[in-house]
Amino acid sequence: MRKFPKLTEYIDKLHTEAGVPSCGLIVYKNHEKIYEHFIGHEDSEKTKEANAETLYFMFSCTKPMTVTAGMMLWERGLLDLDAPVEKYLPEFKDVYLLRDTERVKPVNTMTVRHLFTMSAGLDYRLDTEPIKEAIKRSNNTITTREMMSAIIASPLSFEPGEKFQYSLCHDVLACVIEAVSGKRFSDFMRENIFEPLGMKNTKFYISAEEKDAKMANLYKWDEGVIRKFSKNNRYNFSPNYESGGAGLTSCASDYALFADAMACGGVGKNGYRLLKPETVELMKRDALAEFLVHPETFSTGVGKGYTYGLGVRVLADKADGEKAPLGEFGWDGAAGSCFSAETDNGIGMIYVQHMFMWPHAEGGDVHVKMRNIFYEEYEK
Repeated sequence: MRKFPKLTEYIDKLHTEAGVPSCGLIVYKNHEKIYEHFIGHEDSEKTKEANAETLYFMFSCTKPMTVTAGMMLWERGLLDLDAPVEKYLPEFKDVYLLRDTERVKPVNTMTVRHLFTMSAGLDYRLDTEPIKEAIKRSNNTITTREMMSAIIASPLSFEPGEKFQYSLCHDVLACVIEAVSGKRFSDFMRENIFEPLGMKNTKFYISAEEKDAKMANLYKWDEGVIRKFSKNNRYNFSPNYESGGAGLTSCASDYALFADAMACGGVGKNGYRLLKPETVELMKRDALAEFLVHPETFSTGVGKGYTYGLGVRVLADKADGEKAPLGEFGWDGAAGSCFSAETDNGIGMIYVQHMFMWPHAEGGDVHVKMRNIFYEEYEK
């Protein structure tokens, strides 16, 4: 592997100076691992050093895999991006808006494409009364499909297709994938993404024993104090609910295989093809232009200069000093992990950490700086 001394120094300082308990980065170029570095410990007692197999909740880094699964079905002719969501999930015929206090049917039909592009009119509220009641009624056994009725029991925030709003769209997309494939979402992902790529430690639920043995402690930044946090993923409402937006547990060595495949036009290092190159390019196409959202004003905590494609952020403007090439794409997770890929150089990377509410990660500062340092050394 190549030497990237400035990159290693930066990652080390995230731990020694910024206080991140454990973190690490793996980078692939055209199926060859060119960088790997980890620092910190899995446990508070500092008896187990973090490594490439340490487990982390991926949170929203789940989303790129979910939309990849959706595009696999699209390639096979089984999923129509412009079909109404209700074609696959009939309960969605009942979505509604509130005008003053009156329930009204949306003028625009909610389509599958709207789910990919976060423009369906949904929100990210997990504490609505319908959701809380559905979970309680199920005695914490609610399924992915059962949750859909609870989600649409609340009004849409806006007309489908009207604008971008970060939301539960990819959780709904996971349910569409179940309906189209006839399989549990986790089974489809395992059979079509995880196992074929060799991702042996990626799953939606892990046992308490696995958490204790293999998962890095989860922390929360609390006004400068780093506090230990329960190893629970609040987006997994029950063992039967598989969140396409935030449900996966994985490790850097696993996720790097996915990052490498996406950076290489949809082909993994073992030759398994996830997607065609033209499908990966379609995912990177700007989906926000019709909303008149300029890359400088689009922000969901990933840094400036980005737009949004079919479920991934996409670098569209390098005015903020990004060193990655235009078209770099990916997403990040609530505890600070970040996936990045670009097809110009065949470079895919995954950064992992396990700390909520860290201000240096919010806004993409750490992730952008890390990428910039990598590309500065890579291009020498």
